[in-house]
Amino acid sequence: LELLNALVLDLAAFAGMEMENMTRGHGWRFLDLGRRVERAQNLLALVKAAVHPPPRNDAVLGPLLEICDSAMTYRRRYHARPQLAPVLDLLIADETNPRSLTWQLHQLTRHASQLPRDGREGIQGDEKRQVDSLLSQLAGIDFSALAQSEDKEPGGLLALCNEQDGALARLSDTVTQHYFAHALPRVR
Repeated sequence: LELLNALVLDLAAFAGMEMENMTRGHGWRFLDLGRRVERAQNLLALVKAAVHPPPRNDAVLGPLLEICDSAMTYRRRYHARPQLAPVLDLLIADETNPRSLTWQLHQLTRHASQLPRDGREGIQGDEKRQVDSLLSQLAGIDFSALAQSEDKEPGGLLALCNEQDGALARLSDTVTQHYFAHALPRVR
């Protein structure tokens, strides 16, 4: 426990220094891009764990909000015990919640549009197109209808989370291949 407390303290100190003292160059951009991808993937994993396997137990929604640092926001906004549809709306679609999936994707869009382009400034990269695709997939979702369908026929939310998670993994691979792979691909 003492080792974990020291680790948490060190990580909090590092995060504070990064937020307040690190210049906002390409190094910081890659660091924050990775943080946003990880936060989005972790959020999706938590949502999947909360709704799968059926039958869903709404008792896990309160702890889910706590883990996602969104319990106070939920209480202030909804004045009710946690229910699936508003929880999903807050954690996935809310553009004003810094812990939501949509917030992470908007930050990724901003970063992807400012990545170095090998002398081709202004050209939209694969990274931005991938993030835009993730955002457009979320744009038209009615979480009330999705929550009701989960009660009758589970699996739609799980499929959405799996699609988003897979696309985030591909985005990570794209960034890795373009900016961090030092070996040239071989021609066969």
